[in-house]
Amino acid sequence: MKPFALRTLTRTLAFAALAAAAPLSLAGQPLVCLIQPSKIAEVGTSVTGVIDEMRVERGDTVKKGQVIAVLRGDVERAALNVAQSRAQAEADVEAAIAALEFAHQSTVRAEDLVKKKFVSEQALDKARTEERVAAQKLAQAREQRQIWAREKSLAQSQLAQRTIVSPIGGIVAERYLSTGERIEERSVARVVSINPLHVEVMVPAAEFGKLKPGLTATVTPELPGVAPVEARIILVDKLIDGASNTFRVRLELPNPDHAIPAGPRCKVAFGDLAIGAAKTAAAPKPMPTGISRASYAAPMSATASPTSIKAAMINTEKASAVDSTVLSALERWRKAWESKDLIGYMAAYTGDFRGESASRADWIKRREARIQKPAPLDIRISEARVKPVADKRVRVHFRQQYQAGAYRADTAKSLLMVQEKGQWLIQEERAQR
Repeated sequence: MKPFALRTLTRTLAFAALAAAAPLSLAGQPLVCLIQPSKIAEVGTSVTGVIDEMRVERGDTVKKGQVIAVLRGDVERAALNVAQSRAQAEADVEAAIAALEFAHQSTVRAEDLVKKKFVSEQALDKARTEERVAAQKLAQAREQRQIWAREKSLAQSQLAQRTIVSPIGGIVAERYLSTGERIEERSVARVVSINPLHVEVMVPAAEFGKLKPGLTATVTPELPGVAPVEARIILVDKLIDGASNTFRVRLELPNPDHAIPAGPRCKVAFGDLAIGAAKTAAAPKPMPTGISRASYAAPMSATASPTSIKAAMINTEKASAVDSTVLSALERWRKAWESKDLIGYMAAYTGDFRGESASRADWIKRREARIQKPAPLDIRISEARVKPVADKRVRVHFRQQYQAGAYRADTAKSLLMVQEKGQWLIQEERAQR
């Protein structure tokens, strides 16, 4: 079975939907969190082949060890039949046993004849040598039989590799391939375990030390008709993320009847603990006086520090509040990208954004691999213009100066942004050199 990755993909998906700009909670008030599967398995195989039978569909419940797919195995099946025939062969061993018995009887007779002076000592030596040779041939036949038994075991293992089973019990979250498709270094399905669920929450660094494993908290899923439930802290990160100045806390949420799905956002309250007290979201800075959303354009200096779009470009005396919040979201996206904060970067996009990739998961993997390259990033934005498209939909046009190590690019970009639950998120991204 191909090893399935649970670490990087799990950590990325866990926080991709969290809004980077969500205000920190006041004392006794909840923090934003995300409910995710406790285990994620990208199920595949170490061999190459064509799928002969796909036995699951998306949404199916599977048990650990249940067959997910079967690859064509005609050659492996034939090899196993040959190996079984060899392993079951008795003729060589039986013949060697008979030869040894005859050689032993010949030796006994030769010894008796030597005593009676009817044959020479040379004849006795020949009989004894033939007996030793017969004994070695019997040992050789038995060793060969053991080799054939091991070949049979090898053939069974090779055939077993053509059957792909689930390493965990859970729900089939995605089926990537169908019957007749070729599998080669690729997963056939993703299986997730949703009992228990994991609740991931980012906590301000100032609160480090207040939360310990074993403490309970109240989790309220953002789902209609779902009541608050109790969860228990199982992990408190020992590392603080420098970009967001937060640390991660994981809670375990029992879900025996699968009443709560994985994926929704939630709110978590840690009883009477004053988590995030006296911290509020920064108010957006205003645009320059006299600049409207239609004409807004304020190029950055090439030597200016890329600290903030708002500091260089924004003033809201005549522009609407929509412009200000949209550009604030744009600045958070730029900062998260430049600081390689994957959590904040992914959170700037809608939950179904996948760019030009085949799936959301594929887009996340591609972006993660690119952003995490060692070269430092310098990303600057200028000439930003906000144009309303429809209710809760705007398009933002701007120039982007991008530098990663020795690579530089000056790009005209546009983002289609939509407002979801008070957050402006990127739904579409276009670039033109």
